[in-house]
Amino acid sequence: MAKSKRKVKSKANQRKSSKTKQEKSSHPKSDDKPTKRFSNMRKFVIFCVFVAVIFLIFFLGNGKQGQTPATNLVPSGEITAGDTVSVKYVGRLMNGSIFDTNDEVAAKNAGFEIQHTDPFVFEIGSDMVVPGFEDAVLSLKNGERKKFVIKASDAYGMPDPTLIMDVPRTQEFSRFQTLNRTQNIPTDFFKELFTVEPEIGKVVSIESMPWEYEVVAVKADEVSIKSKPVQGQIVEVQGSAWNATVTAIDDKTVTLRADPVDGTTLATPFGDAKLSITSDMITITTNPVIGDVVTTMYWSGVVNAMNSTSITIDLNHPLAGKDLEFEIEVTDIEKADSAATTETLVAGATETTKTNKPKVLMFVMSFCPYGQQMMAVMKPVFELFGDKVDIEPHFVIYGSASYKGKESSYCMGDLCSMHGLYELEEDIRQACIWNDDHKAYWDYSECISQKCSKANLDSCWKSCADDFDIDTAEVEKCQKDEGKTMMGLEKMLNSQYGVQGSPTVFINGETFKGQRTPEDMKKAICSTFADVPSECSQTLGTGATTAAGDCG
Repeated sequence: MAKSKRKVKSKANQRKSSKTKQEKSSHPKSDDKPTKRFSNMRKFVIFCVFVAVIFLIFFLGNGKQGQTPATNLVPSGEITAGDTVSVKYVGRLMNGSIFDTNDEVAAKNAGFEIQHTDPFVFEIGSDMVVPGFEDAVLSLKNGERKKFVIKASDAYGMPDPTLIMDVPRTQEFSRFQTLNRTQNIPTDFFKELFTVEPEIGKVVSIESMPWEYEVVAVKADEVSIKSKPVQGQIVEVQGSAWNATVTAIDDKTVTLRADPVDGTTLATPFGDAKLSITSDMITITTNPVIGDVVTTMYWSGVVNAMNSTSITIDLNHPLAGKDLEFEIEVTDIEKADSAATTETLVAGATETTKTNKPKVLMFVMSFCPYGQQMMAVMKPVFELFGDKVDIEPHFVIYGSASYKGKESSYCMGDLCSMHGLYELEEDIRQACIWNDDHKAYWDYSECISQKCSKANLDSCWKSCADDFDIDTAEVEKCQKDEGKTMMGLEKMLNSQYGVQGSPTVFINGETFKGQRTPEDMKKAICSTFADVPSECSQTLGTGATTAAGDCG
């Protein structure tokens, strides 16, 4: 029997429907991440689709909120660890109302709008369901039914007040954006993009670009191109909600003005948003509905309050703090292969569940040598798999309790980093760059590891940014406006995953414990694919870059 792709009671699906104001499950999706860019061309796209930036920067990671540790398995009856079990179930709150079921008869009798009728299929011992549910199933045989109550502590845990946060309801942006006219791009990319050989004086363009470019310099590995905008030109960018107008041109820069219509309503993850336009500013105000589920590319949460300036989002599981009653029937048992009960990561990680798109969370400190080692390991893995694997860098953040009397040297409020404030500031810059452009992050962070230190960081990071055409002013703006919010979410994610030091890597929620080499990391990830891609047949480097220690 093939495993079900739907995990009705999965702890990974932390946003199950409660059928009060959350009618449908809204678990986070990580596919199709929008990538932006601080470089000139991509900056322009951001400028014309502001709303894509506003609502995605607040949510990082797909954590395990509300979970409790799995209990020891004590098999009885026919079901043992590694077996794949199919069940029909009805989940009720203690007042008798159904919050989830795949039983058509029970749903019809209760007037419940059923979302799925196929059996719920899961593997015993795979951490796919809350502990109390699995314990109850272990006592059953095929065809048996059981009714039981799971205490909140064995279900979705108690509500965590740190998972309730405020995000701004209103954002303001300048209508004007000044871009450098000259850009440097790799020669290979130039040839791929324009399908011609680079020659000084040659004018090139493609349909998705707003204007032509002239080749002004050619090196073996790099081509410099200069934009040829026209004063007053109306610029249309594919996928944007409005056009922009060229308002000023000089030899080095071009200035654009975004031209949305005042009063325009845009659909956003937070509900409809209204645009207010002045001669130089755009104000976006969101209008969420209390009780609605907000789903971003990383997190889901419930809007539980708002005022004129902020929206309060509760990231706790909707069933956190609630005792739950289940009625289940085992409809099928597929016995595990005794020679291979559960697939394990070949690089030494713990047991994991196979998926179509593995998710890798890498927690590091930007100036921890072992964290930098892991970043060097992960970079070729990212380049190999591209968007077939969801690889996310995160940062190890501590609370201020461990830094009493030293807060000014190590912390921003209650957000602290082991090596000092300079490291925390660099973590923020790297988070900003990652949110903007994934490839640029790997190039930039490698440069920081190789060239920068506490002593030269103020100038060195800008040099690294310049090397990869990253707009330092945009990074600094992100650092100032969004840094504490992002690191606050990183701290919560650290707590949810139990992160203590750098590096810590999770593959599909399980800790990676293998050798720190690109090849072993590749093998570990490949062992988690439901359908193994061709990239897994390629061999990456096998030599460890440094001794495998950690900071923390």
